[in-house]
Amino acid sequence: MTKKVLFLLCFVCYRVGQIVHQANRPHNGNFYLKNKVPVCAWPTLLSFEEKIDSIAKKVAGWQEPTELFRSKDFEIIYRYPLAYKSYVKQLLANPAIALDHKKIALYGMEQLHLKDYLDIVTHCNQLYKNGSIPLDLLELCIAYRLAGDHPIVKNYHSPEVIALLSSIMAEYMLPHTLYKYIAAIQKGTTWKAWQEERLGKDFHWPKHPLPFKKTVDDILNQSYYCRNYTLEGHIRGTAFMMLYEHPDCYIEDAYQLIENPLPEPQVGLVGIKYSFNGLRNEIVCNALRKLPQAYFLCFLKKLYTVDPNHRLIKSTAGSYYDTLLLKPYPLPVHLKPEQMPPLQEKLGHNVFASKIEHYHQLQQEQDKLRLLYKIPSFSTEKSFYYFDGA
Repeated sequence: MTKKVLFLLCFVCYRVGQIVHQANRPHNGNFYLKNKVPVCAWPTLLSFEEKIDSIAKKVAGWQEPTELFRSKDFEIIYRYPLAYKSYVKQLLANPAIALDHKKIALYGMEQLHLKDYLDIVTHCNQLYKNGSIPLDLLELCIAYRLAGDHPIVKNYHSPEVIALLSSIMAEYMLPHTLYKYIAAIQKGTTWKAWQEERLGKDFHWPKHPLPFKKTVDDILNQSYYCRNYTLEGHIRGTAFMMLYEHPDCYIEDAYQLIENPLPEPQVGLVGIKYSFNGLRNEIVCNALRKLPQAYFLCFLKKLYTVDPNHRLIKSTAGSYYDTLLLKPYPLPVHLKPEQMPPLQEKLGHNVFASKIEHYHQLQQEQDKLRLLYKIPSFSTEKSFYYFDGA
């Protein structure tokens, strides 16, 4: 037997063995379903009020605001404040919410841009005027000590800040101490004192969102890809859920990633190397599920011009099971002509529509699995991932 024939025989045996191994290997998600894991084994989804309540319980007895960072959920709100701003405003206006809970929500807004934080102060001012919140909550909103980045204190020289603080001082008969407190902010005295004190020098928690490209790459590298060439299990981690919970922060990054894919890793099989960016695009698509429909369709059009063979969910892939808890893709049942992507040689109207139809068919199958195994469906009322419970 020649060396060439022997090598070919060994290669065939290797491939057959690999196929048999893949066929008999329990899928991560399917393993959960087959063994009927209790509902509590699936991640918990919360309303925003429940999320704040869970933070309060996690840091029970807190005295200093830095203690709030014992909660992963608070840390994430702090890193992505714009995503939660509208919910914070609703919570502040809710008379049934405890004062401590409202303070937690305000502390989470320190990293907002000035324009957005001014909106919070204006909202609190109106609530105080209506008798909906006490004076000490308005005072906390105007300035608090945490990382030394409070937008009002830091931007004391901004005309908008000066005007708002002046109107608050003129509008009410404020206690003398509070009047002096606001006047010190307005003059810049507070900011200069913080600088001299080096307020925030011991603040060691992250202030900004996760970097999108690096996070997607890390998720892919940490998935089962390296061993089994699937994305099975890739959305069970905290990193993915941080992207998924805050898609508005990553729209531009997602476009850049699909237009300029990261370098392919050096892997042994040519077919696997070819599919690497497809797997990465699968992570990106799943991470953007919470986008409004119009934004998601725009992204999808771009994706299909770059990757015409992409499928949102593959019925044989781990993502088929892993996505059971996520919000369904925001896709219309029937596509209008203007919602179609531009005609390409490899991609026409019918191709795009058939991909959407295929997704809806798989979505129906997933709905049956949710019902059968009592897996909670996505709800807009309880749409937030419970990071402290992960």
